[in-house]
Amino acid sequence: MLAVRETVLALREAPESHSPLGEAGSFRFRQAKVRRFPYRVVFLETDTELLIVAVAHERRRPGYWQSRLTEEP
Repeated sequence: MLAVRETVLALREAPESHSPLGEAGSFRFRQAKVRRFPYRVVFLETDTELLIVAVAHERRRPGYWQSRLTEEP
């Protein structure tokens, strides 16, 4: 989906501009809304990289990915 790709490219440019979700240890989780679609990209921001945790639908199975927030990347 092109809109997801655009969102990922935007978060690579300025990850700190996206909404924080919380922290687990030294990891900082954020989310970025996908334009025109009911999805969001949840990602983990470390000192050296961004890891996509989920591309989650905002209404279907909400929170299915939240157990990933406590796992080691």
